Amino acid sequence: MIRNTTTSLFTLFFFLCASCTTPEAPEVSATGSVAPTAQEEEPEKSPVEFETFSEIEDQGPVQEPYQAPPYMCETFRVETSTARDERGRPQTKFRHRRNRYSWKKADRVRTRNLVRTVAREMGADPDFIAKIVLHESTFNPYAIHVLNPDLESNKKAEEDFIYRDNVARDLRWQLTQPKTSDAVKSGIRRRLAKMERYRGNPHLGDRIQFETDKKVDLSANLKNVKKGEKTTVKHTRSVWAYGYGLAGMNATLFLHYWDTEAPPWVLCQDQGIVATAVLVWALRKQKAECLSVAKRDPDKYGEQGTIRTVTHRFARGRCEGTPRLKPSWYKLFEGMDLGSQVRLGRKWKQDSDRDELLAHMRTVLTEKGYYGDEFIPKRPKGAEPKIVAY
Repeated sequence: MIRNTTTSLFTLFFFLCASCTTPEAPEVSATGSVAPTAQEEEPEKSPVEFETFSEIEDQGPVQEPYQAPPYMCETFRVETSTARDERGRPQTKFRHRRNRYSWKKADRVRTRNLVRTVAREMGADPDFIAKIVLHESTFNPYAIHVLNPDLESNKKAEEDFIYRDNVARDLRWQLTQPKTSDAVKSGIRRRLAKMERYRGNPHLGDRIQFETDKKVDLSANLKNVKKGEKTTVKHTRSVWAYGYGLAGMNATLFLHYWDTEAPPWVLCQDQGIVATAVLVWALRKQKAECLSVAKRDPDKYGEQGTIRTVTHRFARGRCEGTPRLKPSWYKLFEGMDLGSQVRLGRKWKQDSDRDELLAHMRTVLTEKGYYGDEFIPKRPKGAEPKIVAY
């Protein structure tokens, strides 16, 4: 009896040990996907890691950076500061700081002449085009536009235009629902059409790397770093989140005038030639759009195609009959009749061959002394760009 009892206990112990060491089969959801096991859970984040927020959040694994085309725009860094809200609670604020080139008065004058020459070659009013460029970048063809209002508008445009499978799938599903109204379906179709614009762009996943200073947490335990000091954390953000070049152009709204498969930083290329051509093409289309709606409803939209209305359409994104501009625009246009018609020309249309356009402009500008390799500035030390693909 003792032997039988011992044998039974040994058998029971064997099966208990076997059940402890045998891994359980992973749970399968109703959709057929395998649920993560405890071993697959992400480790807890270190208390000294960067506290991400929606506008500068990392996503996905980093691959090798693109080698071409060259990134000529400025880079930037993000600085943090602590302030208190109305209830006295500490809040962390973020501010982008451009890593600027050395861009002196002679560079601005030469770029102004380049802009005026390209505009004149395209048949546009060089004074009007130069005023817009002066307002947006002070004749800096390499500017990256990182003010908070720019970031907000760029983020909204990126959400509307950049293709994402999950978003497109959800929108198409809504179209199949009987409860979706015709007005909503019309809006969904417009949104899907926008998302298709850059769907084939090979740079959709490109992100630019930048540094963020972070005050070390009092509970941090970092070697060779004193508590309360600041350390630097590297992060990335989509290259589509910024405005670029002479006219501060939002990449998702303006890049397609040049090439829907180009990287956004092409707007800084060729010392301002690309940005000036894109600006003229965009203004032509926007002017035609406002003239069209004014023809259908003259009482509402009044006279279009004037300095006032064309500038407002470019700056605010909509056609209006009697728009009011920001004070800075009135100062720029002092001495000019805001009610006069803007001449944007018909030379070098948007369907022109890009290589032919660039070759022509380079030749003309080089002869005038406004273009050349000797005018390409050197980057500040430590401000080299790094573009990574996700």
